[in-house]
Amino acid sequence: FDPKYVEGLVKKFFNKVKTKNKRPLPDTTIPKYKKTLFVAQKDPEQTSAVINILNKNLKLKLDTARNFREVTIGLFCIQIFQQRLNSILLDQKSSLLSAYIGTHNLTLNNEFYVIGAQLKEDEIKEGINILFTEIERVKQNGFIPKELEIEKEKAILSYEQAIKEKKTRTNNSIVTEYTRNFLENEFVSGEEREYELMKQLLPTISVNDLNNHFLNWLRYDDRIINIKYPEKIKNIISKDELLNLETKIQKNKLSQFASLVKDQPLLEKKLPGSKIIFTKNYPSINTREFRLENGVQVFLKPTKNKEKSFSFEATSMGGYSHANLTTLPSAKITEHLIAESGLGDFSRVELVNKVDPSFVKVEVWIEPYQEGLNGEAITKYTKELFELIYLNFTSVNFNETGLDNSKSILRERVRNENLNPSRVFFKKVFHAYYQDHPRRKPWNLDLIDQIKLDKINNFYMDRFADSSDFVFTFVGDFSIDEMKPYIEKYLGSLPSINRKENYIDHNIRIENESKYIEIKQNSEEKSHNYRIYSHKFKNSVKNRFTLYILMDIVNRVLWEEIRTKQNLVYSIDVDTFGIKHFPTQNYSLYITFESDPKNNNLIFSEIDKILEEFKNGDFKKNYIDEAKLHEINNVNENVQNNSFLAYAINSYLFEDEPITTINNLNKVIQSISNYEIHKFSKKSFTDNFIQASLLPK
Repeated sequence: FDPKYVEGLVKKFFNKVKTKNKRPLPDTTIPKYKKTLFVAQKDPEQTSAVINILNKNLKLKLDTARNFREVTIGLFCIQIFQQRLNSILLDQKSSLLSAYIGTHNLTLNNEFYVIGAQLKEDEIKEGINILFTEIERVKQNGFIPKELEIEKEKAILSYEQAIKEKKTRTNNSIVTEYTRNFLENEFVSGEEREYELMKQLLPTISVNDLNNHFLNWLRYDDRIINIKYPEKIKNIISKDELLNLETKIQKNKLSQFASLVKDQPLLEKKLPGSKIIFTKNYPSINTREFRLENGVQVFLKPTKNKEKSFSFEATSMGGYSHANLTTLPSAKITEHLIAESGLGDFSRVELVNKVDPSFVKVEVWIEPYQEGLNGEAITKYTKELFELIYLNFTSVNFNETGLDNSKSILRERVRNENLNPSRVFFKKVFHAYYQDHPRRKPWNLDLIDQIKLDKINNFYMDRFADSSDFVFTFVGDFSIDEMKPYIEKYLGSLPSINRKENYIDHNIRIENESKYIEIKQNSEEKSHNYRIYSHKFKNSVKNRFTLYILMDIVNRVLWEEIRTKQNLVYSIDVDTFGIKHFPTQNYSLYITFESDPKNNNLIFSEIDKILEEFKNGDFKKNYIDEAKLHEINNVNENVQNNSFLAYAINSYLFEDEPITTINNLNKVIQSISNYEIHKFSKKSFTDNFIQASLLPK
């Protein structure tokens, strides 16, 4: 923007704002509790047992080098202890469903140091025992020098990368940093000076510094222990029982934590690779296409969206449509289990220590009709990213411990989900939305019992047995010539059997006839309401943007008329459940609002009046122009995002649109006429819809 113009706007509008008083900010320091406060809570809608240990500490402001050093030490403690908790959650059979450590703002001058966990409801004491034991283990033995060394390496690399990405740093992160400077007096010195400061401070930080800082999580005279239970649980631990358990653990001599660091290479085997046999240029979008001997198709698009980093998307047809009903529960948990499983010779936690996800990340995804991978890396870790891609195809280590933990989490969620009225409501809505199709059943205990490790393994091996139908798209700051050797070596070595396959159509269709659903389970005196419209259409770029623009202006009119003018709702919104291309091309848009239940009929009536006006073409034309501008701004922001570009190119390929479409998005938006919005309104807002209300008991 033009600084002088914006400065003029600031003066014009803000010089009218006068300071009403010169009262100094109050002192918000909370006095010491001088004891452990114990708070046990039950609630009929609480769906899980959770413990939080909250230690109150003074909040350090980043206004001095001394405080910067201390905060850095605290971050190292958090990261190392979280890794230890993760190893218990992923590699051992545990009474914990999740566990975490961190800080939480309390006042300007205080913050909570938090250690917490979600517990299995029939193993509450056992879970608390594990958590207290790991806290005591650090207290007795301290941290390990190698753990600190890894965190120091990550910190330096993070600052080096920040300097490289300085030109493409997001506006939002700059704004928030300046805001903290104003509100909290945090220094703003620039990436280079912070990097130099960090290089000076890191050699002064020792394991003893971490051990001493960790005592901030152990202030027995200034803490709150809060346990929340579902109301139905009878086996509640008392304050005396909990403190006795803690004292008992403190009397035990605990061994040092086993190292989670593995120094061997990520991938040791020699790979055969395969050659590029086809090349094509797309100069209008600065993209190169390669095909390898094993059938893999690759698109490369260099950008300067984010300096020294890149993203990728890989896609293949099939998904869990290839799982029969017996295998389907196992197939549906596969994506979750992969994220917690090891690769090659590394456990998941060893893998995170080897290649930090902050710098290189590869994730597997499996959907009903497609499967694939996506991720990103800084260019320094290009080799590691390709190694992770190869290992995800060939060497995922599913194990019974990881599966048992995943099933336990699912069981706990399902066992208590009926305590949550919203969950009951949405299950009912989606039953109706998918016409009670057996392949769209939500989880229940019987389905969880059907999950088997061999079925997961066989399903995954089948989906990733053939790379010849995968399309990989890489977008970011790289040279195509530098990427070619990695593509030939790693993608060229992926397994390939050259099968011809697609998804299997199991005739899952979305309901497009009227249904009315009422559930009277809400404990609050308010209603939560949905009106869902679903229709077939040609899934083209123009039709998608026509839908987005229609939703923008309907959303605006509903807010102005029903929320602002009539004040009938607490909130109202228009959104989409998604645009589907497979197995049929369709879209679903919905209107949702929260309100006083006695006003529901009136509100739906007012909605109908507004939608009728849209169907008659009676809407403000400038609203369309402003909605178009909004969509153009979204596009202009998205095309500066490497992961969006990689996803978009892959989507165009599989949905039979030219990959050069990415160049024409703004032109497509501008071409949408008022008549087309009118026509789309008539097509969308028919008399067939699902209407659902969650009402008070």
